Amino acid sequence: MNRLVLTDEDEAEYAPFQCAIATMPEFKKSNVMLCTFHGIWQSFKKDLYPLLDDNPNGQLLGMLTPIVPNQI
Repeated sequence: MNRLVLTDEDEAEYAPFQCAIATMPEFKKSNVMLCTFHGIWQSFKKDLYPLLDDNPNGQLLGMLTPIVPNQI
C-alpha cells in the first residue's frame, strides 16, 4: 500500500490524504510530506525574489559581502 504522499502546501492536495490516513486502514501507515521542490523553490521565490527586485543591478550577488579569511 501507499506509504508516502508528497504534495505542495495546497490544502486541496494534502487534506484528502490526511483524511484517508485517519479513516482508511489501507492508508494507516502512510505519511503526507511537503515536496522538497516546493519547500525549497517556494521559499526561494517568497524570500529571495523580493531582494532581487530591490537590488538596482537585479543580482543578489551584488548584495552579499564576501567572506575573506584573515591572512597573517
